[in-house]
Amino acid sequence: MRDQLGLFDTPPDRHEIRLGFGVVGLLLLLLLAILSLHDVRLIEVPAFIPVIDAIMLVGELITATLLFAQAAVFRSRALLVLATGFVSSALLLIPHALTFPGAFAPNGLLGAGVNSTAWIASFRRGAFPIFIILYVLWQRKESAYPGRGQPAKAPSASRAGSLHRSAPAVIPSICHSPSRMDPGRSRVKALR
Repeated sequence: MRDQLGLFDTPPDRHEIRLGFGVVGLLLLLLLAILSLHDVRLIEVPAFIPVIDAIMLVGELITATLLFAQAAVFRSRALLVLATGFVSSALLLIPHALTFPGAFAPNGLLGAGVNSTAWIASFRRGAFPIFIILYVLWQRKESAYPGRGQPAKAPSASRAGSLHRSAPAVIPSICHSPSRMDPGRSRVKALR
């Protein structure tokens, strides 16, 4: 039997499973409790999305740093893939905050179109599960051959920089994509 060295390869015990189900049950109860308030309109706070994006950016970069450290210590390529997913997700928060209508400019920065922020959020939400699937596949591959002990190699400069090289081309094309909404209306006006 293989020793568990880190949290990533340690299975949860019964207490942790019960605690997880308890948290999910509490969240469902809170959802049901606030469901009656669905028609209450709250005041509009323009800085809300940039603040939330900044908090999420810091949290995801901290998580990525911890995963990169774990990957280096335990020589796990699966953890490298997962950490890269957190970095990619964090980097997409920057254009998301900048293009959000009403946050920094009435129609957003970076030449944002009506759907720019929604497209960036969709790419972010779609990319992260792909990294999780890749993590699971790499973890299974590593578990199949536990005695190899090959050190995890850092991604080459060409692979690591591919996101940074493609971002200047992808972000403007997202910002200027054809709108599915009426081009005469901004998203801020549509929300009011």
